Amino acid sequence: IPAGKQRVRAARLAAEHGWSVRRLEQYASDPGATRAPSGTAARRAASPHITDIEKQLADHLATRVRLRTDSAGKKGRIIIEFYDPAHFEGLLKMMGFELQS
Repeated sequence: IPAGKQRVRAARLAAEHGWSVRRLEQYASDPGATRAPSGTAARRAASPHITDIEKQLADHLATRVRLRTDSAGKKGRIIIEFYDPAHFEGLLKMMGFELQS
């Protein structure tokens, strides 16, 4: 996407909707397609409560954290990002877990 308003808009949409690289590529080929991705890649808007918990966990762990729940909000998963093996080991230590050799 050429520099300028169009690129900024694409970045904002991708960040707001959690677009994958493939979805961003799709948008780049058809900038008029602003709808959220369909199928399993589609995400519901997170509740303010979930967003707040994600932020608190991210602040505590100093990395990106995402919470995904089922439609009833009763079960789900926590996604904690790490960027290299040392970062991964540091996160484990912060959670009180030490790898055994």
